Amino acid sequence: MKITDETKVGIMAAFGIAILIIGYSFLKGNNLFDKSITVYAVYSNVNGLTTSSAVVVNGYNVGRVGKIEMRADGNLVAEIKISEKNVRIPKFSTAKLVSLDIMGTKALDIKLGDAAAGFIETGDTLLADAELNLQDMVSEQIAPLKLKAEGLISSVDTVMAVVEGILKNNSINNSLNNVESATAKFSLLASHIDSLLLTEMATIQGILRGLEDVLAIVERNGENLDSTFTNLNHLTGSLAAADIPKLLNTIDSTLNHAKILLKTINEGEGTIGLLLHDRQIYDNLEAATQSLDSLLVDVKENPKRYVHFSVFSKSDKKKEKDAATKPKE
Repeated sequence: MKITDETKVGIMAAFGIAILIIGYSFLKGNNLFDKSITVYAVYSNVNGLTTSSAVVVNGYNVGRVGKIEMRADGNLVAEIKISEKNVRIPKFSTAKLVSLDIMGTKALDIKLGDAAAGFIETGDTLLADAELNLQDMVSEQIAPLKLKAEGLISSVDTVMAVVEGILKNNSINNSLNNVESATAKFSLLASHIDSLLLTEMATIQGILRGLEDVLAIVERNGENLDSTFTNLNHLTGSLAAADIPKLLNTIDSTLNHAKILLKTINEGEGTIGLLLHDRQIYDNLEAATQSLDSLLVDVKENPKRYVHFSVFSKSDKKKEKDAATKPKE
């Protein structure tokens, strides 16, 4: 059977029309041969989401956005077609409106819910969410800074008003003059100190040399100093080990006895007390002293009156007397 040219043209025209319809439907987000699951999500603002925008799960493309329609209440219903057969979306999952790149390309990122609740089917509605766009994020960051800047400007205005009031006060000028005077006096004092240091530099050098000599002596006598410190350590240890309270009690008892003795003497009791407080005893001692002094003076002046002595014995004296009385032959 021979096919005429008119039949060929008709077949080609029908085939072209079919391809056109299929292509147009695809561009509109409808695939005539698509067996994907279709679900929905409702947004108050799609922020640039369009037909055929990507639908991703954990960054993996699982579908696309079909058509977007506006309801009577002003909300927007996005048709979501899940074409990936191996992906099962749990119920109560969230379709979040996100930006895929810095150019602002919009997509729907599905945050999977709990699989225990079951999985979605065609006609179900997912929870909707949207991330902040760049303008909203900038506004969110700028708003606190704006408030702080306004508060800072207000504080600066207050400070400037206070500074202006202070500058108008004559006391500031007086204070500045006092500061200038004090600075001049300090400069003069510094010059005097420089002069004094120059004058006393030799003395200071001598003191430093003396310190060096002292340090040298200390270094040479390090062992002796160690021994001295050791002895001091032993001494402090002995003092720490001594029965200090008992020693203090003994001293206190001795002082009490001395106090009682002095009280007895002051009251005229005992021998010492009588000697100190009895006038008659004092007078008698004074008279005895005078008499003894007179006796010593008389003994010194007339010793023969009190002392008799001879070089020769009594027998010698008798022989001498007999020889004197015997007649001579």
